[in-house]
Amino acid sequence: MPRTRSWSGQRPESDRAAYRSATPRCDSQRKATTTGLSPRTTTESLPAPGPRSHDQNQEQETTKPGPHHKGLARFLGEWDTVTRITISPDQPAMESKGTAKAEWLIDGRWMKTSSTGSMMGMDITGHGIMGYDNHRQKYVNVWVDSGSTMMLTSEGNYDQSRKNLVLYGKMDEAMTGEIAKQVKYAWRFQDADHFTMEIHDLAIGEENSRVVEIVHTRKK
Repeated sequence: MPRTRSWSGQRPESDRAAYRSATPRCDSQRKATTTGLSPRTTTESLPAPGPRSHDQNQEQETTKPGPHHKGLARFLGEWDTVTRITISPDQPAMESKGTAKAEWLIDGRWMKTSSTGSMMGMDITGHGIMGYDNHRQKYVNVWVDSGSTMMLTSEGNYDQSRKNLVLYGKMDEAMTGEIAKQVKYAWRFQDADHFTMEIHDLAIGEENSRVVEIVHTRKK
């Protein structure tokens, strides 16, 4: 079968010239074509080149301790503690006594907590660091203890009453094999000399999720 034309993917110059002269184009299309953009895209619709604007004053403000950091002062001091651990709602909680001490790690910014106690008949020592991240606008907390090799992290904020500090994090459970299950930590302040720290296992559900309760009473 005879071939009438070999197709190379390009129109002959005469065809292209005829096509250009027969096809009206607006100024914006000509501008787009010369800049390598599609006919529907113009330079006016593109974001301005260069880095985003940088607010130096705002950056400096995020580095300064503020009222949220001052609020950490309510933790400072030495405390007697009573820890109650609930394995099952059908069984009485296991109870033990201990102590805790909170002080500034970096004045006005980061607070450290050291505690001693026991869990399931085993002596436990633990250390925590808590602060407020101005950039993320959240309280952040890190905890390690002699009862495991995990580092527990959490973040959150006070509720509207300012009496309950609620943080959320993830925890591995060696007894059940669970990995990264959701956990809620709540510090509930009764007054300047009493507060309770709770740990809630959210996998349990909305009811009876509290598995650890640590009652703090300021030492006199």
